[in-house]
Amino acid sequence: MEFNEILKRRYSCRSYLDKEIHEKDIKHMLDNAVLAPNAGNLQSWRFIVVRNEVKREEIANACLQQKWMVQAPLHIVITGDLGYLKKHYGERGELYCIQDCTLAAGNILLTAASLNIDSCFVSAFDDDMLKRALDLPENVKPYVVLTLGYSNLKVEEKKRYDINMIVSFEKFGERQDKNIFPLKKLVKHVK
Repeated sequence: MEFNEILKRRYSCRSYLDKEIHEKDIKHMLDNAVLAPNAGNLQSWRFIVVRNEVKREEIANACLQQKWMVQAPLHIVITGDLGYLKKHYGERGELYCIQDCTLAAGNILLTAASLNIDSCFVSAFDDDMLKRALDLPENVKPYVVLTLGYSNLKVEEKKRYDINMIVSFEKFGERQDKNIFPLKKLVKHVK
């Protein structure tokens, strides 16, 4: 699959079939996760692979009662060893931990899409409930829950703002750079 096709195929899936993901595909997603950029190459991320249905129900409850999540046969919870990064970067370490975990999640999502595995990025959760459900130590913080599986839903074309509305040149709000692409006029609606 071409890279642009992978980007277009990835979407936030909230309806999954009762079909397991092969071990080799899980390993492939995790192998690619750790190729993500990360602060100081400290690799503070920690991944928790959850297939047990009871545990997936606990996670769904911690994620503000999002019951649809239980359908997904696989959850990967991405946590960060915040204490480890704070030792190196002080308070800024928390921002770096968030960024590192999010970049790793992006690699998992794109790898999943390349394998025709559907997914959803979930960041709405009660930190304490999720920490208890996963028995996380004090210095480890949850940042992302990914649901993964297969769906029979048709992927719809993504609605995104026209690039002319969201790109600035040299400073915020400067809308023209004739060397990259000439802007004829600003579009006032979402395409």
